[in-house]
Amino acid sequence: LVDAEYAALGVLGAGPERRLRTFIHHGVTTEQVAEIGDLPTGHGLLGLIIDQPEPLRLHDIAQHPASYGFPPNHPPMSSFLGVPVRIRDQVFGNLYLTEKRGGGDFTEVDESIVVALAAAAGVAIENARLYEEAAQREAWLAATAEVIGVLSRDAPEVDPLQIVVDRAREVAGADAAWIVTGGSPEEPLTLRVVSGFAADDARLRSIDLERSLAREVIEKGEPIGVEDLDGDSRAIDFSSEVGWPRLGPAMIVPLGLGDTREGALALAWTPDRADDYRTLDPQLPASFAEQAALARQVAKSREDKERLVVFEDRDRIGRDLHDLVIQRLFAVGLGLQGAARMVDRPEVTARLEQAVDDLDVTIKDIRRTIFALGASESSSDIQTEVTRMAERAEATLQVRPTVT
Repeated sequence: LVDAEYAALGVLGAGPERRLRTFIHHGVTTEQVAEIGDLPTGHGLLGLIIDQPEPLRLHDIAQHPASYGFPPNHPPMSSFLGVPVRIRDQVFGNLYLTEKRGGGDFTEVDESIVVALAAAAGVAIENARLYEEAAQREAWLAATAEVIGVLSRDAPEVDPLQIVVDRAREVAGADAAWIVTGGSPEEPLTLRVVSGFAADDARLRSIDLERSLAREVIEKGEPIGVEDLDGDSRAIDFSSEVGWPRLGPAMIVPLGLGDTREGALALAWTPDRADDYRTLDPQLPASFAEQAALARQVAKSREDKERLVVFEDRDRIGRDLHDLVIQRLFAVGLGLQGAARMVDRPEVTARLEQAVDDLDVTIKDIRRTIFALGASESSSDIQTEVTRMAERAEATLQVRPTVT
């Protein structure tokens, strides 16, 4: 439109330094690009238009005070026209045009044309970003549905928290993720699962988390974002603790629903991928963590209900054994004792007394069974442990020990 030999579109990143995250060029061959090396990131004259988003026309780039000059193997350029790409007050980037054909300078008419083109480019970029955001939300919704489905199964193949942390890291495009659980006096903070890099489980669980970012998130119930984990005294130093690469920005969200928080989910990126952190809406991982925690609570409630049904059945069986079987055996024993006193033959009396003793042993065994039915499988009281030890000793001792 304006007879420029070279053109480029620079799209701004989301960081506070406002540098270029994308640089799309036209007019320079692939071989020239390879010889030049790294593409511009937004310093020098390009940075000036980023910091001051207004149209700029120059007769000679090299004469401007902000010019950095060109790297080796860069084609010569002199005339320049730079225009911001914006929608209202939001600047997405800039259009750069150089080398007006014929050796002249870019005119005011050229500038007006490119300003109009930049407005159209701004609409296109805004639409593309909206599409990216919609696709990102759809990915988080799909991950949420997948996690809820896995947690709803009776017996997930792997640790449910590992599934949560893996899916969160994948969808967020993070380099590392981890989940911290606990936070109550009964359950201290523990680094439960990690994703992205390998780490020794025992070493992870020994990390002190009492003054960590996770502690703050669990207590306040609000997400926290940091630009640089290394520069935050509350952050876990994974580099020295478990040998991970250096991590830059991170986002920590509560793992729970309302005032019930059972931990925190953290996502982290390496410094060179900080833009992925800045473009992530914190509400997406926060909502994901909330739904995952809700699914875990529902799964736990279902397990508790199933356990209660088992205990109710055991209680019924125990009552039947105590009220019916034991009473009948006791009555039979009394009858045999009475019969033994009416028999004159010693061998018959001995057999009846032996039968009574056997009934007493049987009654004790049934009472032990009733107690075992009423005890939880995970119970750790002394009586249960002693009983288990006696039962285990039976196989070794070749006799059945009794517990009094």
